Amino acid sequence: MYTRNNEYRRIARQGIKVAFLVATYLVFYIYTLPVYYSVKAYFEERLMTESKVIIIGESAVTVEVADTDDERLAGLSGREALHPGNGMFFIFKEVGLHGIWMKDMKFPIDILWFDQYGELTHFEEHVAPESFPETFYPISPSLYVLEVPAGFVQDKALKIGDKIDFY
Repeated sequence: MYTRNNEYRRIARQGIKVAFLVATYLVFYIYTLPVYYSVKAYFEERLMTESKVIIIGESAVTVEVADTDDERLAGLSGREALHPGNGMFFIFKEVGLHGIWMKDMKFPIDILWFDQYGELTHFEEHVAPESFPETFYPISPSLYVLEVPAGFVQDKALKIGDKIDFY
């Protein structure tokens, strides 16, 4: 027999389920957000206060840091070359699908995207200057981008999941 009380109980159970899901999400968000910002701060502090050398896999790269809008917009544009073992490291203000283009570039590069934990999530190899105005995007949100001479990814046998560290 169907009664009004059964309907109220069913609605109450659904409400409890929704409340539980919302509470779980809030707890997860509240506890993971500080971790995200502390990891981001750790990477930025290490990069800003120590020498600007990034280690990825078994390889060291001496980098210039692009952490302002103007520096990120200019990137490596207009330069004649990028010497082996050197690169440009972009630090963005927030995690996102940060695109890279080859405007005014004169040489090919490899582009590597890293998430907020410093894990390699995507890369493009041998991106040629002639590809402009195409913009290259990662497949998942990133916080950092490393531009290195073309062939770096293949020469160093880098793979998705490799981590960066700063020295």
